[in-house]
Amino acid sequence: MLVSFRQGILSVQTVPDFIEFDGTVINFDASAEQTLIVFSDGDVNYLLAEKQSVSAAWGGPFSTGTDYYLYWDIDVNTASRTFGWTLVPPTYGSTRPETPVLDEHFYDTSVNKMFVWNGIKWIPKLRVFAGQLQNGSTLILESTGSQVGINESGKAGYILFDQNSKAIRHGDYFLTTETVVNTVASKLNAYNLEAIQNRAKSLTAIPAFHAVSWQGPNQVGITTSATPDRGPAIGISIEDSGYSEVKRFVTDGFIVNEEWDFSDEPGTLIFVGRNGEITTTVPATVSLQRMGQIVNSTTIFLQVGELFELDNFPVTPTVTPTVSLEVSVTPTVTPAATPTVTPTVTVTVTPTQEVTLTPTVTATATVTPTVTPTATVPVTQTVTPTTTITPTVTATITPTQTVTPTFTPTLTITPTVTPTPLIATGDGYTSGGYDPIDRFPFASPFTVATLIGNLNTGRENLAGNSSATDGFSTGGDAFPGPIVATSIIDMFPFSTPFVTASPRGFLTISKNDHAGVSSPTDGYAAGGSVPLPSLTYQASIYRFPFSSPGTNASQIGNLSIEKDAVTGVNSSTDGYVAGGWKLSPIPKEASGLVIERFPFSTPFATSTNIGDMAEPRGHATGHQNGTYGFVAAGRISPSADSAHTSVSIFPFSTPFVVAITIGDLSLIPVAPSPGLPNGRQFAAGQSSIIDGYVSGGQARGLVTTSRIDAFPFGSAFTTSTDVGDLSLSRWQMAGHQG
Repeated sequence: MLVSFRQGILSVQTVPDFIEFDGTVINFDASAEQTLIVFSDGDVNYLLAEKQSVSAAWGGPFSTGTDYYLYWDIDVNTASRTFGWTLVPPTYGSTRPETPVLDEHFYDTSVNKMFVWNGIKWIPKLRVFAGQLQNGSTLILESTGSQVGINESGKAGYILFDQNSKAIRHGDYFLTTETVVNTVASKLNAYNLEAIQNRAKSLTAIPAFHAVSWQGPNQVGITTSATPDRGPAIGISIEDSGYSEVKRFVTDGFIVNEEWDFSDEPGTLIFVGRNGEITTTVPATVSLQRMGQIVNSTTIFLQVGELFELDNFPVTPTVTPTVSLEVSVTPTVTPAATPTVTPTVTVTVTPTQEVTLTPTVTATATVTPTVTPTATVPVTQTVTPTTTITPTVTATITPTQTVTPTFTPTLTITPTVTPTPLIATGDGYTSGGYDPIDRFPFASPFTVATLIGNLNTGRENLAGNSSATDGFSTGGDAFPGPIVATSIIDMFPFSTPFVTASPRGFLTISKNDHAGVSSPTDGYAAGGSVPLPSLTYQASIYRFPFSSPGTNASQIGNLSIEKDAVTGVNSSTDGYVAGGWKLSPIPKEASGLVIERFPFSTPFATSTNIGDMAEPRGHATGHQNGTYGFVAAGRISPSADSAHTSVSIFPFSTPFVVAITIGDLSLIPVAPSPGLPNGRQFAAGQSSIIDGYVSGGQARGLVTTSRIDAFPFGSAFTTSTDVGDLSLSRWQMAGHQG
């Protein structure tokens, strides 16, 4: 297994703690998760997996007023594991103490070994510390990471035992699952002894046979070539995993997947792909990490390499292939030819080719065309690209060719192209905050979003819906002018230019501050309020079809209680409404905490309370990735001039009690106010396949912003990324994606 440090704890159980003091003895607990420990022994690292709980692992008696330092020990002769403690604080460095005391532990960084002073000399040991019992009463746990300040990547393997349970030695070291061995038949081929399987809790949904990285204590998440901030890949998942499920992943060895269909030669290198898949395509941007090599069409040998960020480690291979192109020839002779080739691929490449050929060519070809010929023309190409790309989707190649005719055929090439998208495509949209509609790309860098049109009627506090082809903006307050709610539903196209959105129908009542939820076929407007003649909260849920312009929305059910400032999220089968409130009275359902669910396909009377958010919020942004819902930012309370920075996640398919906070938005620069977080409210939310976006909004002190932040769906994060700006600062908008 690839680890990022030496000598320390790799992962532990956190709930309950992995070690516990009951007042008499110290117990080791692995009831929820295993603990992984890395022992350094010179040039090698040993990996120990503690999978079983051990009562009285560190036995007493422990005296009050005395400090005890607790450790795991691997016997240097037998590799058996025991528990122990010392009264002397452990230290480390490159020079051993000149006047050591009995039982002093010292890790010598010059030789990468732990030593213990036995009163006469230093004795080598394999020991890693688990914690300290301070004053004989207070347990202090060791954190994960290196205990000796060595944060360098390397392999750590499990010690191997023979059929008699005797540890197998390899020279001065134990043989491990990472030890490279050779066969008698051939010393040219080296092997690891087995495919190494581990188990960890999934921080997010992870598809089978995708790259994973450590993203928390004994927690893994999907990692991609586009997200090096999630850490280097440590292995490959071998089964689908939902949120918080404990599943298996492989860190080394042979992996068979019948769904793979590699056509490359055995030995071809494989890499982490743009979406975490395993691919032979060399990543050209962001990061590169080799994962091993192909064995056959359905088998790889996993051998994880280092992660390189391409901004600092450019990939510029030089390739000079010789290509034999077979074509079907219809012998119509023309004296000279200037071929024009327009194939379809994913990226734009402009190579310079020297071709000895005699045709006039008009071809539509696959990325790697091989066509059975009537006649065969040998072609020699010299290509020097910046990187090696084997794309499978749509782009344009415009080659420059030198033609020396010897005969003049007419060529007909008719290949088939099956596009396979490598990254979330499409764009994010914001509408309202008066009447502008902005668009920004998910998959490519941008500075400022593009103003592409306007709403039919300018308004604020509206809600957004998205079909596959169009955006819909419902209700809201007419702007400019007095606060008067509207019932209009505007529609604008994602793919064609327009000047003004088209009115396509009406809600049954005028409302604002409601939630927009979208199924594959319909839009929903849930909750909200009517401001005049007096503030009236709404529980109603209205539905309108995407495919029938002119059809008004109809009521299909209600939320559990009337409330506004609600946030909409959707899976493929259900709608979710999070947070929101009413001023008085304030039951829990209207306190800003509750997440409710209603079905798209079956009749219902009232939505169902399925769990709580981590903190109350209203006027937040909603996001989804098909498996999880996300709620970001939002006002802290109806009366507070402050908003959250946090982003929370909750699962669609499994029960939960409280949503989990996974990171924070970047801060908007406003005047500091002690005790009040500097978050955002009244922003617009958008969702690509891999990221959520929070656009615009208002910070404390009525400061509006144009900032667009992005945060990853696939892992916990510290702070979202500022990726660009709206065409102008605004708030009380709706978000769309398509």
